[in-house]
Parts: sequence; C-alpha cells; structure tokens
Amino acid sequence: MSDTFYLNGEGSLTVGDVVRLARNPSANFQLSKDGEGFARMKRTATYIQDAVAIGQKHINDTDEGERRRHLIYGVTTGFGHNKNKPLECLDSARKLQRNLIISHAAGVGSNTDEHDLSNYFSAEIVRALLLIRASMFLQGYSGVRPELAQAQIELLNHNIIPLIPKKGSVGSSGDLAPLAHLALVLIGEGHALVDGEIVDGKTALKKAGLEPYDPTYKEGLALTNGTTVSLAISLFVVHEAKKLLLAADTLTGMSLEAILGPTRALEPFVHKLRHHPGQIQSAQNTRRVIEASKLINKSGEVQSLYSTRCSPQVHGAAHDTWRHCASVIERELNAVTDNPLFDPDLDISTTIDGGELCAFNAFSAGNFHGEPLGFAMDFLAIAMAEVTSMSERRIQMLLDAHHNGDLPQDLIPGHGLNSGFMILQYTAAALTSENKVLCHPASVDSIPTSSNAEDHVAMSPHAARKAREVANNAFSVLGIELLAVTQALCFRTGRVDWPKAIQASNPLTVADADLGKGTRAGFAAALKALGDDGQEFEPFEKDERVPAPYARKARALLEADFVDQVSKGCQGLHCLPE
Repeated sequence: MSDTFYLNGEGSLTVGDVVRLARNPSANFQLSKDGEGFARMKRTATYIQDAVAIGQKHINDTDEGERRRHLIYGVTTGFGHNKNKPLECLDSARKLQRNLIISHAAGVGSNTDEHDLSNYFSAEIVRALLLIRASMFLQGYSGVRPELAQAQIELLNHNIIPLIPKKGSVGSSGDLAPLAHLALVLIGEGHALVDGEIVDGKTALKKAGLEPYDPTYKEGLALTNGTTVSLAISLFVVHEAKKLLLAADTLTGMSLEAILGPTRALEPFVHKLRHHPGQIQSAQNTRRVIEASKLINKSGEVQSLYSTRCSPQVHGAAHDTWRHCASVIERELNAVTDNPLFDPDLDISTTIDGGELCAFNAFSAGNFHGEPLGFAMDFLAIAMAEVTSMSERRIQMLLDAHHNGDLPQDLIPGHGLNSGFMILQYTAAALTSENKVLCHPASVDSIPTSSNAEDHVAMSPHAARKAREVANNAFSVLGIELLAVTQALCFRTGRVDWPKAIQASNPLTVADADLGKGTRAGFAAALKALGDDGQEFEPFEKDERVPAPYARKARALLEADFVDQVSKGCQGLHCLPE
C-alpha cells in the first residue's frame, strides 16, 4: 500500500494518521520545506550556534551573575545535577551531545537475551516514535537542524527499526533511556531490525545508503528528551480502546437479544435524565444493534441483570473517559516536549524575568514531564477494566440456565457429559481479575533521580504499558463473549437442536432476518470468522472441542473490522455524540 505523508510542523497530526503510517512499512515520508515551522527551525538552529559562541566568550567572566546569564542548560552546561557546570570549549559542547546519547542508552528488557524481540518495543511503536519526534522538531522550538528531522524520516522510509528496550524510563525528564536507544542508531551505534534481521546501527545505515548522523549543539539532548515513548504507546491504547467500547456496546445488544431480554432500560428518556453524553451514546449504540429484533422482550422478565441493564451507565462512563483521554493524546501529539525550548523571535523583555536571568531566548522548563499521559492512561485502564468486568458477567449470564432465557446450561446440549463453554468463563474471570491488578495507578508513584535534581517523576511509560495490557486482556474477554453469544444465537436461529424439555416449553426460534439489524450483521461476521476451512461456524453441539482456537478467532475479528461490519448493518455506531 502506497502512502505518502508530508511533515510540515504545523501541529496537525492525528491518532489515525500515526496508527495508519506506523503500521504501513511502505509509507513514504517527505519533509515539507515551505512552512513556517521549517523556517523557524533553521533560524533557531543558527541562533543556538551564535549563542554558544557568545556564551564561550563569557565562560571565564569574573562577574558570576554575568557568567551564569550566558549559560544554556544542556548546551553549554552539563546535564541533571551538573546543570551549573559550564563547558570549557566549543568542541566540548558538540561532544557533549554524542556522549549524552551513549550514556543514556541504559534500557533493559524482560530477559538478557539480546536477540529476543519481546525485550524491545514493536516496530509499530518505534515507527510512531520516529514520526512524532520528526514532526515535533519541525515546529522549530527544539533548537535542532532540519537535517536531524530528515535523518529520522530516512529511518522511516527505509524501515530501519531501532531496537529499544521496553524498560528504563520514569517518564521525566521525558523517556530518556528508550529515546537514547532510538538515537543510537542515528549515530551509527546500537542495533536495529532490518528486513527481519538484527544488525548493528552502522550496518543498518550502510544497507540503506545512509551515513551516521553527527549531532551538534542541543541535538543529543533534543533526541533523548520528551514524552514520546509514553505517547506512542498511549496513542495505540486510545485507538484500540475506541474499537473496544463500540464492540462492548454491540455485544451487550447481541447478548440481550440472545437471552430474550427486556429493553426498557435502553429508552432515550432514561438516559437524557442523567445528562452524561457517553451514557446517551452507549444506549443509542445498543438500541441500534437490536433494532427490528423479534427476540427482544420475549423472556417475560421485568428487568435484566446489571451487566445488560446498566451497561449504558458503565460503558457510557468509559465513553466519556475515552473522549477525555483521546483529547489529551491528540494535544500531546502536536506538542513540543523537550527541554530547553527556544524562540529566537520572542521579545524576552516581556517575559517574567525580563531577560535578566538568561541572555538568550532559551527556556529551561518541564514540558518533558509525562504526568498528563500517566493520568490519562491510568484513567483509561480503569475504564477498560470495568468494560471487561461487564463482559465477563454477560458471559456468565449466557451460560447460566437461570438467566439466559432457557438456553441450555453452559450453552451445550446434554450438559453433564459435556462441559461446553464453562471453562471459557474461567478464562474470562482470570483476565478480568488480572486487569484489576493492572489498574493500580502508576502516575501516583514517584522516585527521585539525578541526585534529587529531578525530584518528582511521572512513571507515564508504566501507565501506558499497563493500559495496553489491560486492552489486550479486554479484547480476549470480549472475544469470549462474542463466541458465547454466537453459540447462543445458533440456538435461536435453529442451527442447534434444542433439548426436548426446553423445546416443549420454549420453542422460540427465528430466521436470521428476524434478528436485530446490528445483531444480524455481527452474527454473520462471527459465523464466517469462526468457521474452519472457509466454512460457516459449526456450533458446539455433540462432541467436545478445544475452545481456545475459537476464542482466538473471535478476538481477531474484534481487533479487525467487526465493529465496522456491525455499523454498516445498522444506523452506525459512534464514540462521539451525534
């Protein structure tokens, strides 16, 4: 698939852009040289070169205040607790940047096997990192040359994937260790994945006809400073969570239909009274799934279990949480998060210090702190875990003969000889419980670093990694619900012979066309995806079968286009108010 993307530094990246491009190794990236960002980038890089030269003239100034006024953190000083130690010459200022990259590459994986790719971030995460960093630099406030953004783009265009260990960042001063591993390959060090083979950085560049990059003033610091690792993971979580929420609304409707359940709890009147937009949207999604069904409201029950009756309230709260977190990620995608920041066009006489504390337009600040991302990922993890918990309860509802509209216990005829779907619920329970453990917030933790110079950190990469694991577990649980509801609907559509005792008291079966509009589309998609050798899914009926492969297929369908297929079958499913 050909996909050309022009980076212009105008702060217009979206989650959809990054996910699409990160997952497309053949995408082509071009650096737009016409925008204001590119022009500002060139001005800022020149400004820093001039500032370093001026600062060097004051390095031995007998006036301590005047000497300090001409220091720029990380450019003409050391890093961290060495922030007040000036560098003695221009050559040292350049060498400092390369030394920083090498010294900060201190990440680790889960084990010591350097060839085990599970120790490193996936290719899609790394490609997202490169894209976000290049786009950020192009805004022109980081003090780096256009050549640095181009060097990152070249890694993308040649699909060179630096090997970045997953662990070692505390999220402030940005994601230092993993970003240093990313930068190593740019300078011809470290290791990368090229065409499925692990090679050293120099070889990776040589294979692509590229030369190692030689960082100058501020560039090593810019490469290693910022929230980009936390952000890259987070944007995939946000992308996956949207799909997860819409699948949960869909499965609620399908499960409610399978048990012949009552629908009055979904009425718009109810949800408008509470005013939460997510709740209103979730209820609307589920109503659209079951629209025109001939199964709903046939059980005679006055009200259903909380896992269906309260789904708009729980799923809706997750929708609202997702909307907030998605907005945080979208803003961070277009933010400048390294340190220090520069604006050669700013009149520093109008700033707080009136230009007295620094002779240059250099601002040592804290945009690298990952707290906004940590909060968002901790919050979204909780929301996804609760959606998972509701799904696990609906699975048990479908299996329980006391609550499933007289379907067989564990959704299997001849229960006793066969266990049916019983242990699938155990698996769902295990994953649901694991998610509860993973929801301990990472963002409330902090541990000082750099001799207490960096005394409060965000732990945002921990929050992002945990949130993605919660999402992974959630997809597996919802996949089990999809498998269970497909089996249940096979009873309702006459694909499975009912036990005689049940058939006599409740002979209700309908044609596929009599299912709800969304249910019909979801059921058709599941029958196709769960089948073997291109055949329609054969429901569990007589002999026991290993259920795990079917659960995997169901999850794969949810991660692919299940929601899209359901949405086309009804009036559309949405995560935003219409």
